[in-house]
Amino acid sequence: MRDPDWGQGYAESPSDEQVAIWEHIKTVVSEITPGLFVSGFPDSEVREQIKRHSITTIISLTHKEPPLLENLKIKTLRFPFSDSVLGLETAVITQAVNATLDAYASGEHVLVHCAYGLNRS
Repeated sequence: MRDPDWGQGYAESPSDEQVAIWEHIKTVVSEITPGLFVSGFPDSEVREQIKRHSITTIISLTHKEPPLLENLKIKTLRFPFSDSVLGLETAVITQAVNATLDAYASGEHVLVHCAYGLNRS
C-alpha cells in the first residue's frame, strides 16, 4: 500500500519492477550504524525485526499511523512530511533529525521509517 504522499513530484510513475523491488525493501530493517536503523512502513515482518533489534524509539516520517506499532510500547515520534522536493518542509525535517540525534545520543536504539525506507528515511 502506497503512502498518500509517495511519489509526488516525480516526472514519471515507477515501473512495476521498481515497485516490486521497493515492496521488498520496505520489509527490511537496515542497521545504518550500531543502534540506528531505517525501514519502510512497519508491517508484521518489520514488527518482528523491531523486537529482534531491541528498538526503543521510532521516528515516523509518514502521514499514516502504523497500526502494528500500537501494542509494542515503544516511544514513537511522528514528523510527517511529503516524499517530494516540491513541498520540502525543512522545519519538520529539522525536528525529525534533532529527535533522532537526541534519542540516539541518549543510548536508544532508533528506527527511522517512511513508506519504503528509501527517500525520507
